[in-house]
Amino acid sequence: MNKKWKGTVEGSDRDGQGWSVNCVVDAEFADVVNAIMEVTFRDLTSGKAIFGCPGVGCNGPYKIHRLTVEEVRQ
Repeated sequence: MNKKWKGTVEGSDRDGQGWSVNCVVDAEFADVVNAIMEVTFRDLTSGKAIFGCPGVGCNGPYKIHRLTVEEVRQ
């Protein structure tokens, strides 16, 4: 059964610049991490992530330091 999940991923790029991505995905529990990581990759590569230094590029490879997942209660 699909549920809504809130995900936050924080990390850094190869130069040490921090970044974060917040999202809400609709997925089964077994698939929630993959769904969050798909959004994270898309946001990082399209410039939609929140970067530590706005306007400065975020160069891969990317390191993940924290991943949180919470069920969205309605």
